[in-house]
Formats: sequence, C-alpha cells, structure tokens
Amino acid sequence: VFRADARVDERFELYAVPSDGGAARVRPNPLLMSDRDVQDFAITSDSARVVFLSNARLFEQFELYSVPIDGHLPAIELDPELLGTKHVLRFELSPDGARVVFVANTGGQRLYSVPCDGGATPLELNGQLVPGGNVSEREGAFRISPDSRRVVYLADQDTDEQFEVYSVPAAG
Repeated sequence: VFRADARVDERFELYAVPSDGGAARVRPNPLLMSDRDVQDFAITSDSARVVFLSNARLFEQFELYSVPIDGHLPAIELDPELLGTKHVLRFELSPDGARVVFVANTGGQRLYSVPCDGGATPLELNGQLVPGGNVSEREGAFRISPDSRRVVYLADQDTDEQFEVYSVPAAG
C-alpha cells in the first residue's frame, strides 16, 4: 500500500498492489475531488484492511476511513456521526488489528476508539475533562497496550494545563 499522486498532480491517493507484483494496482480510497487528499494510512496486523485519514468530504477536516486492502468493497467512514464537528489529528491501530484509537478535535481534543471494520459507533475514552482540558495529540501521547486491551493517554483532564497519564479499556 502506498500514497501517490499518480492520476492528478498533488492529489495523493492510496494504491494497493500485491507484493509479488501479480495484479494491477487497486485504488482503495473513495474517488477524491481535486482539492482532497489521503494524508496518512496504516495496515491492520492481519493485512486485511487499510485505515486512512482523508479530507474526502470536507476540505479542512480529516476523517478516518477503512477499506479492505484489496479494494473489493468501498471505503467506509469510521466516525460519521461526528461529521462536521471534528477533525482527526492522530490515529493508531491496535496490535491485534481490531480497533482504531484516535484523537479528534470535537470542540476540544478527545480520545476515541472504534472497530477497524466500522461495526460500531466510536466511543469517547477519556473521562470528563475540566473546562479548557484536552487529550494531548502530540506523537506518543497515547499508546495501546501490546494485548490491545488498554489505552494509556496524556491529558489535562482534572486540572487545566496540568497533564497527567490515564489508562482506560480500549473498548470503552
């Protein structure tokens, strides 16, 4: 799987090709308008799905999508109920490939978890945040445990501007 501006200059889309080079490349992301892009992607541990960040719907807001790696089904948005109220800042796949954990700005930075196949509504993982409190979106500010059961994150959840480490179940 790779990003390329193969069809239109400066419009980066996802492509997938078997590692043995046997089949033509597949474009697993939705058809993008000229001012849209795929910003980042990750492959699940079983190599079945690609999760990617794209502004396919709204120009300045990146959403999470998931698609089978072979492109046999269309991409699905993993966080549609947050549409228009969020901008995904960072995401990470669980080691078992079952969940995506992400930080989104939804009027403040919050931590969410959703199945990679889109089978459920995203769950807000962070606890109640104080006014002005946020989950950190810095790289490394949240991690999923090796057994995929817990998420550890950094937030100024209890006292504004005082960041502490929290741990929650990955499935809510």
